Amino acid sequence: MQDHSIWSSSGEEMYNSYDERYRSRKEYRHHYKVPGVSKTLHLALTIYGTIVFFVFFFVILVSVTGPDGGHRSRSSINEQRVFSKVSVRKLIKVGNKEDTSWKKELIYHWNESDEKTHQSIIQHHTREMVKEFVGLRVNQIPRFRRMVIKNGRKQIAPLLSDGVQEDFKQHYNTCALVSNSGQLLNSKASQEINEAECIIRMNHAPTFNYTEDVGNRTTIRVCSFQAIGNIKKDLYFGKEKSDYVFMWGMDNPKRRSWARLRLRKVANMFPNQRFFTLRNRGEHLAEAIYESETQIDRDKTNSWLSTGWFTMLLALEICDDLKVYGLVSEDYCRTHNKTKVPYHYYEEQKYDECQMYDQHESQFVQGHRYLTEKSVFHRFAVLFNVSFRHPEWNIQDYNYTKLYSPFLKKWNNKTEEKGR
Repeated sequence: MQDHSIWSSSGEEMYNSYDERYRSRKEYRHHYKVPGVSKTLHLALTIYGTIVFFVFFFVILVSVTGPDGGHRSRSSINEQRVFSKVSVRKLIKVGNKEDTSWKKELIYHWNESDEKTHQSIIQHHTREMVKEFVGLRVNQIPRFRRMVIKNGRKQIAPLLSDGVQEDFKQHYNTCALVSNSGQLLNSKASQEINEAECIIRMNHAPTFNYTEDVGNRTTIRVCSFQAIGNIKKDLYFGKEKSDYVFMWGMDNPKRRSWARLRLRKVANMFPNQRFFTLRNRGEHLAEAIYESETQIDRDKTNSWLSTGWFTMLLALEICDDLKVYGLVSEDYCRTHNKTKVPYHYYEEQKYDECQMYDQHESQFVQGHRYLTEKSVFHRFAVLFNVSFRHPEWNIQDYNYTKLYSPFLKKWNNKTEEKGR
């Protein structure tokens, strides 16, 4: 016969052990429960903490990727701080690849021996580009991302609604285009800048605390789609207020949705400021001039047009006599490689001017081609009434038929190697 007393005592011990573990867990949960807080609130706090964790993880993930979603190179300089924002990265991809059929119409070829024809083509393109700058009214900016189908692709609708558009019709005898370069520090150029009928500045460049070198008046301020919302309110209102603010890049299908959010906010905050924004065709015209003059494809070379490029084209059209202050020529860094000058006269940065140019010109990753654009500006100085101050450029001995920049040299060598 089996001894049932042994089995009963063993079962009782197992039951007591299980009961103690159950009570300890119950006491543990009770110990960490906040007095007076319901289970529903506990659940809500848990969900909230989980959401915060995943948002933080996503922001960290975005910060280590570039504008196109790929890994950001350490050597590349990404000035587009706007891409680090989650909402902007989500909106900037809308529209996918742009339609490039416009290039057949706008890209031009010029004869080196016929300067007049070359000049007239550039004048035509800049004139048409300025016509694409239209006055901005808040009620023309849709509140939401209205979609349209164009060429079989779904994309954001044009930035401005149809209707009466206000064109920019001002023209000036003398203009001073003031760059953001540290070359202007201690230049004492204030008097000659202030003598110009129209003074043009770019992005965040201030006059306060720098009036002896850069003047104290602003007629036109040209801003990129990244900079428009980050500009200090003093530049829209008060002593540093501009007569007109021109914006480029806002109507690009890849950026329209985000641009609407930015523009509505800025236009509502400063209703007395006169804004003009460049429609997408105007951006195509500016890009066509760049590709026609350099004979390289901007998309294939991963090149970004700078605010200085759009500002120069605008000034060529609206100014009879243009003086540019603080802009260095394309060969300046070769002849002044030991000179250290701040990239911007109004802020300290990790890189000086020539280091910044070298970073963007020496690699094929996405970036600006500052020296390449300056090489084209040198050509413009031969064709038009343009001069450069602080430092001065050699215009008379310049061979305008050939462009030079580190990036053009590197790109041409690469294409020659592929052709072999």
